Amino acid sequence: MKLLDIVKRLEGLSRQDARETCMKLFRQFHIVEEHYRTGVNLVMRKPGTSKQQIVIGAHYDTFPGCTGANDDASAIAVLHGIATTLWKKKLKHGLTLCIFDEEERDCIGSRAYVWKHGVDGVKAMIDLELVGNGQFVGLWPVHNETPLVHTFTNVLKKRKVHYETAGAIPLFYADYVPFRNAGVDSVCMTLLPEKETNLIRPFVTQNKYLVALKVALGVMKIPPFFQTYHTKKDTSDKISEKSLQLAKKIVLDVLQALQK
Repeated sequence: MKLLDIVKRLEGLSRQDARETCMKLFRQFHIVEEHYRTGVNLVMRKPGTSKQQIVIGAHYDTFPGCTGANDDASAIAVLHGIATTLWKKKLKHGLTLCIFDEEERDCIGSRAYVWKHGVDGVKAMIDLELVGNGQFVGLWPVHNETPLVHTFTNVLKKRKVHYETAGAIPLFYADYVPFRNAGVDSVCMTLLPEKETNLIRPFVTQNKYLVALKVALGVMKIPPFFQTYHTKKDTSDKISEKSLQLAKKIVLDVLQALQK
């Protein structure tokens, strides 16, 4: 199955239908529902030979009115590709794949997960957001070179993939937040169209109120990449199988390096 086919199956679904579709798509990986007060996280665990684990996250809820192909069905598709590749292989460190609920509501689902399970033994957390459109990698928020960031940059250099790290991004948050707040080495990965990076850089790094003012005054353009963000235009026709495969390969390389 192409990863893009998974995106197509998920786009435009209600929260409940997306959850049920994920349960079917990931059944072979022993996916389970973890209920909390306001939602349901979906979790898959592959034990390793050590007591440590690596968590990779995506989310199945969507912003109200958003079709959700890139945000975040693209990441769910990449998770499926990762699981398909690794589930029958022996790993040193365990792998936990999480498809969180309520990311769009201040990461309620991932906060509930961390509250329930804690983070003891979590070596790293990789969060996948908007990984279906582009060949340029953005790692965020990065304030210093942690072991996880160092591993990512080494992989990207070896693959000769263009990338940038960004510090605080006022407009955005994601499911890495509760893990990082609990002390876990964590980072979010996004793919971006390389030709738009000069437009995207100031758009995501400036104060959100200043950005809104500049856009209203016509002195700053909304990058095309973000013109579909959180809208009904976030559809699978804008998603690339090439981008999905690149995201999968990068994360697989990072996981392999972290197993050492």
